[in-house]
Amino acid sequence: MNNHRTPRARVTALLLTLALCLALVPAAGAADSAQTVYLDSAADFAAFAKDCSLDTWSQGKTFILRADISLSGVDFTPAASFGGTFEGRGHTISDFNLTQNASPAGLFGTILPGGRVANLNVAGSVAAGGDKIACGGIAGENYGRIVCCTFTGMVQGDTQIGGIVGRNQASGQIVSCSFEGKVQGTTATGGIAGQNAGTIRHCTNTGSVNISNVDAALSLSDIQIDTTLDLANLATTQTFLTTTATGGIAGRNTGLIAVCENTGTVGYEHVGYNVGGIAGVTSGYLLNNTNSGTIYGRKDVGGIAGQVEPYVAVTVSESTKQQLQTQLKELKTLTDQALSLIHI
Repeated sequence: MNNHRTPRARVTALLLTLALCLALVPAAGAADSAQTVYLDSAADFAAFAKDCSLDTWSQGKTFILRADISLSGVDFTPAASFGGTFEGRGHTISDFNLTQNASPAGLFGTILPGGRVANLNVAGSVAAGGDKIACGGIAGENYGRIVCCTFTGMVQGDTQIGGIVGRNQASGQIVSCSFEGKVQGTTATGGIAGQNAGTIRHCTNTGSVNISNVDAALSLSDIQIDTTLDLANLATTQTFLTTTATGGIAGRNTGLIAVCENTGTVGYEHVGYNVGGIAGVTSGYLLNNTNSGTIYGRKDVGGIAGQVEPYVAVTVSESTKQQLQTQLKELKTLTDQALSLIHI
C-alpha cells in the first residue's frame, strides 16, 4: 500500500487543518461556546449591556473583557440586570458617564444573586437623573459578588450613594475593591457603599465623601419677613437640606465591614449628622478597620462610626403579656382610687 501523498493532497490537508484551527479561535464579541462570550471593543460591551435588559439573559454565561475600552461617543445604556460572571482581566472601561434616568444606577444597574463581577477597573461619573436612589460606580444595587474592582471618578445622587455600590443587599459581597474620586449624596453616602446590609471586606477608600456644603446658604437679601400671622402654619417647621449617615466605607451599615481602610476626607465642617471614618450609622459589625482620614460634621461624628445603634430584640410570651395586662389594670384601679380621694 502506498502511503505517499501527492503535493496536491498535502496542500488540501494543510488547508483543512488551518481552517479547523481558525474555527476554534473565538472572534471578537463572539462565543467559543454557548456559555462564554468575549468582549473586545466598546461596541461589543454596548451590545452586551443592551442584552442585559432581560433578567435571565446573562445567567449561566461568562463574559470576558479582552481589552481596555473607552465609551466616549458610544450610544451606551448600562447593563440593567446581570446574573452571570463578568471577568475584566484587569482591563479598564473609561469615559463611562451616566446622566440618564436610572434607578438603581451604575455600570451595572443590579447584580443579581449568583452574579459576579471581578478584576474590572472603571473610570467616569455617575450622575443619574430621576429619583437618584441607589447609585454606584460599579453597580447601583448588588445581590451578588464584586471582587477586585476599582472605580475612579465621581458618583452623586440623593439616597444610598456609594463609590462602588449604592445599595449592597444582605447576600451582596464586596471584596478587595477601591474607590478614588468624589461621592456626594444626602442620606446614606459612603466611599464604597451607600447602604450595606451584606459584607464588605478588604476594601479601601481614598476618595472624598460629602465634602461639599449642601446646606442652603442664606444672605440678608434672601430673608423675607411676613407680617401676617398664620395660625395654621405655627405647628409646621421648615428645615434646610443637610446630610446624614455619611461614612468613609459605608453611610449606613447593618451588615459586616471587616479589614477595610479609609484615608479620604469625610464630611463638611459644621455640617451633617452621623458622620464616621468607616460607617456613618451602624447597627451591624465593624471588625479590624482603620481610618486615617479627616472627619467633619455637626453632630454624632466619629473616627470609626458616627453613631452606633445596638439591635435589641425583645420576645414576650403570652403568659408575660397577660401578667402585664393584669398589672396595668391593677395600676389603673389604684390610680382611680387615688384620684377619687383627691376630689373628696
